[in-house]
Amino acid sequence: LWLLSFVERRGNPQGMARTIKKLRVSAKNAALLVKLRIIVGFAQIGAAASTFSIEVPSLLRPLIRALEWLELDIWGELFIPHACLGGYKVYMLITATAPLGLMLAVFIVRLSRRLRRARERALLLALSDTLPWVLGIVLLLSPTVASAAFGAFHCRRVEAVSRPLKHRSFLWSSLDVECDSDEAAEIRAVAYAILAVWAVAPLIGLAILLVRVRRSVLTHTPSRLSSASRVVWQAYEAADIWWAWMDLFRRLFLCGALLFVPEEAAFLRLFAALLFSLVILFMQIFVRPYADKSVEMLAAAVQTVVTILLLGYSYIYVFVRFEALPTDRSTIVWVISFSSPDDVAAVLVALVSTLGAVTFAIAIRVALVDTANSDFILRETRKPPELSKHPGQNFHLFLSHTWNTGQDQCAAIKRQLQLHLPGIKVFLDVDDLRDIGALETYVEKSMVVAIFLSRGYFTSHNCLREVAACSAKSKPIVLVHEADELKGGISLEQARDECPEEYREYVFDHPGGGERLPYTWHRVREFQMRSLCLIASQMLASSPKYAASSPKRRRLLQGLSGRFGFEIQEEAASSSADAAASGQRKPFRHATVRELELSLPKDPTFDVLGYDQPPVLCVSDHNPGAREIVEELIQCFKPSERPKLDRTYGAERSTESISERSVLERSRSTYFVLYLHSDTWLSDEGAALAQEVQAVLDLRASDEPGRIGIVLLHENDVHRGGCSFARFFQTTPTALLDNGIYSDIAIAMHAEPYREVSFLLAARAIGAKSRVLMRAAQMLTRNTGARNVIRLLRASRDGTVSLSAPAVTLASPPAQEVVAEPEGGS
Repeated sequence: LWLLSFVERRGNPQGMARTIKKLRVSAKNAALLVKLRIIVGFAQIGAAASTFSIEVPSLLRPLIRALEWLELDIWGELFIPHACLGGYKVYMLITATAPLGLMLAVFIVRLSRRLRRARERALLLALSDTLPWVLGIVLLLSPTVASAAFGAFHCRRVEAVSRPLKHRSFLWSSLDVECDSDEAAEIRAVAYAILAVWAVAPLIGLAILLVRVRRSVLTHTPSRLSSASRVVWQAYEAADIWWAWMDLFRRLFLCGALLFVPEEAAFLRLFAALLFSLVILFMQIFVRPYADKSVEMLAAAVQTVVTILLLGYSYIYVFVRFEALPTDRSTIVWVISFSSPDDVAAVLVALVSTLGAVTFAIAIRVALVDTANSDFILRETRKPPELSKHPGQNFHLFLSHTWNTGQDQCAAIKRQLQLHLPGIKVFLDVDDLRDIGALETYVEKSMVVAIFLSRGYFTSHNCLREVAACSAKSKPIVLVHEADELKGGISLEQARDECPEEYREYVFDHPGGGERLPYTWHRVREFQMRSLCLIASQMLASSPKYAASSPKRRRLLQGLSGRFGFEIQEEAASSSADAAASGQRKPFRHATVRELELSLPKDPTFDVLGYDQPPVLCVSDHNPGAREIVEELIQCFKPSERPKLDRTYGAERSTESISERSVLERSRSTYFVLYLHSDTWLSDEGAALAQEVQAVLDLRASDEPGRIGIVLLHENDVHRGGCSFARFFQTTPTALLDNGIYSDIAIAMHAEPYREVSFLLAARAIGAKSRVLMRAAQMLTRNTGARNVIRLLRASRDGTVSLSAPAVTLASPPAQEVVAEPEGGS
């Protein structure tokens, strides 16, 4: 935060500021704090090799030393010898009190910030602000502190030279302290107190906390306690927040609790630790408690490495004990299969390094895939938009929703907007709500309010408070609609009826006249990205940077609002003439319509799509609306790239028409377009259509060169006859269902503003590719060797040649066929 504020004060560096903001958002989206806790927990367990009374082989010491660096034990022997601190007791006390001092410092900082804002309830609010930090410190550092205290019970037996004493015992972590001395007894007394504070109390307190917040988490009803304790349970599924307690117990158990087992039974410690680690690993695999899949993968990998380390420690312990016996070394090798502890250590280091490298590579790959070309850009300028807020506002967007049916969707909206629009501040109650009584204040300090319409929204008391606050302040709003009833959806008619009459016009009617257009929340990525672009565009339309005041600009943006449902924010600043007279700069630059349209840099458009050879599209005369929608699709392309529509195809010459044309135009791909809507498969037209589709299915299943593809377009616009896809399983003839007519996924044809996305998906289905990729493929084929490889691969794919044959003979295909066909991002 300091670096970000420094960069912004320096003046430019908008690119650098945007990068820092994006890193912050990416860190939050990637759950880096949770992953850090998992990695530190692994270091706390792995560095505790002395717990199991083994002599660490030289090959394993660098790994243990690296884990000690990650253990966060800054007062340990790795950094400061115990003698320099004043002995082991002083080391334990410093290790135990340093985190308490950190908590106190956080509280003082939070209290001072609250006092600067307002003195009323400052102490209570400062305690609430400090609680997440306290819980985070306890979860992160309690195993490290407890491990130091557990060390007070770990004695090392040393054979004595003098008689009559046969042996003497010293603390393993401090060999200058004899275990039977008064100093050791005093150290153990201090250790008991530290364990009560840093081991027993955290386990009991965490259990009570999880019980208290469990209902709020399961029912999605935030309370002050559940909001402040999100650092504990946010990484887990709602039903599995108890795993937070299990994870803390796991680390405390493996970091030192096993030291209460006597030294004489040291191998029992190893066996108990290995058995416990295996149980935890199996539970983690079957329960899968983590909400984020990448975190789940990391946790499983870490627990696997812990199990491998414990198994290796067992081998080393047994080998060393065998060596102490009067046994021939060859016998030991025959039993254990290793010739020395260093061999065991080498295998351990290799396994741990391999697992670590694979896990790291997968994590990097996932991060690169998620963040590559992920920033929204303005279509007009091809540059990221500039974010701005009106004075006194803290948030660009406020997400108003009901927890029961809209929490997951709104969490996804916030996460995606932060990823694709670095720097945006979005209010989401589960993240930002500190006081439910100040709900209206949060709305007032937000620039735009997004109302997520789902089942139960207008019956929620707090949601109505938010709507009332929006109405009172005339806040610009955007409607986001959950249409899937299985996901808590509601029809727009029902939502309008449930809305209180005094807010109905404000919520559902557009200020410029007509109904306000809601944006449907989709699960398909392409449509979901379109919804996010539209939400962000409307937010930008209300920002100072892109606000409208002049009549001309207002008319332009009204045209945009008519198309996409935008609401225009009134500009409160003085006119440009007044500003010029006062010597001030004009406060706002106004946006044109196209400047507010957002997209991703890698989003395809019809301007860049094309074909090696434009395909032929066939439609049936008995499929109402099919010809019209195909013609609409063809018109989206540039004239030179437009597919050809077969206008002569009919029921009377179904198979012959396709076969004959395919033989004559073998270089062209052929697709039969089936348009599915409410009138498809009905009456005599439906029966005739079924015969034609059956003929196409038979031709597709044949081995003839005139095989044809089928593209299914499913109409979702109710004004064009849209209906649920489940309807077709009742109206489609049984023979077609048995032949797999719906084995291919149908392309949803949504209404505006999603129609363009539907046509782009349809274009991909009929083979449209980026012309950039096609040019790269053509450059490849200019090389004779590359062309022969492509021919060979294509021939082997079609079954006309065997790659294992001693001699390969390729049939001479038409010249236009010898073109690489890159698909997707290949």
